[in-house]
Amino acid sequence: MNLVELGRKAIAFTACALAAAAASGDPGRVETLVTVNYVVRIEIDCPEGEVSCDRVRYHATHRHSDKSIELRGRTLHRPCADGVMPCRFLGYVFKRGEMSYVVLESGTLLVRRGERTLVDEPGIWD
Repeated sequence: MNLVELGRKAIAFTACALAAAAASGDPGRVETLVTVNYVVRIEIDCPEGEVSCDRVRYHATHRHSDKSIELRGRTLHRPCADGVMPCRFLGYVFKRGEMSYVVLESGTLLVRRGERTLVDEPGIWD
């Protein structure tokens, strides 16, 4: 088999793998943060390498009461020097009404109502 045939087979294999992944409906990536009181599952439904994503799902369960919440949100970035382009990845943000739920890359879960912080818990990415 020459290099051209090998390249065609690799492209065909990659195309099949991508089609299968798209058909399966699986989320792109799943991350889980465990804090003292919460287990937070983050599902990122954007291709790997995409700088920002507005198709992120948040599912948090209180470890003691089993109450849970599901939200949709986006990635959170520090802007570049131009003030427009996203540069450094900070984490994820989810909003419902005046409530905001922030999961930082460092593993901190923040829940705020307006300016008031209700939850500020460090966690471990599982």
